[in-house]
Amino acid sequence: MDDKPHENPDPLVVLEHMAAMPVAYWGGSDNHFHSFAAYCLGSKHPVPEIIPDDFDQFVTEHFGFHFPDQSRGWRSFVEERTSSDTEALQLVLELRRLYEAKKQNAEQDLAQNPSIDALE
Repeated sequence: MDDKPHENPDPLVVLEHMAAMPVAYWGGSDNHFHSFAAYCLGSKHPVPEIIPDDFDQFVTEHFGFHFPDQSRGWRSFVEERTSSDTEALQLVLELRRLYEAKKQNAEQDLAQNPSIDALE
């Protein structure tokens, strides 16, 4: 028996796996994006932060709108810009990668220039 504590998997890696193999998660339907969105709306996520709390704001601003924008969140913006669930799930993955890159850049900027935090 393994007594090591289990680490949570990287949420981005899990999302990449979901996008690459949606049938493994949601069966043979063509509603993979909608199944994923419903999964994210559930009260308990097996993978914390698969969709971060501020992802609505990130996506809204990414597409050039001010947050909040008429109660539209990431799901609405993705649906408006895609024509299939497969395409939508790929866009979520792309947006999540961009979110992660922006977060890492902000952390690096703060580490290199700690006085930035004092200005905000």
